[in-house]
Amino acid sequence: MFLFECHKPIHHLPPPIDEGQFAFFTREEIDKLLIPQTDHALLWPFYDQYHKDFVCMRADCDPTKNLEIVVEETLRAAT
Repeated sequence: MFLFECHKPIHHLPPPIDEGQFAFFTREEIDKLLIPQTDHALLWPFYDQYHKDFVCMRADCDPTKNLEIVVEETLRAAT
């Protein structure tokens, strides 16, 4: 999953791929999407904290293990 804020208009969406279809949502709309509860509980707090910056995370979602999220890199936006 890739999350980002768009600051310039995008006039055409990329075509659908095997993994799904590209779409835009407001932050408020995302709270209402039917996505895994782990995304709501774990992913979006990172987005809320770092949405103006760059964050690279890795998540091990193996159902036989405890969910593990590792933040591999963060870069603060220039001010």
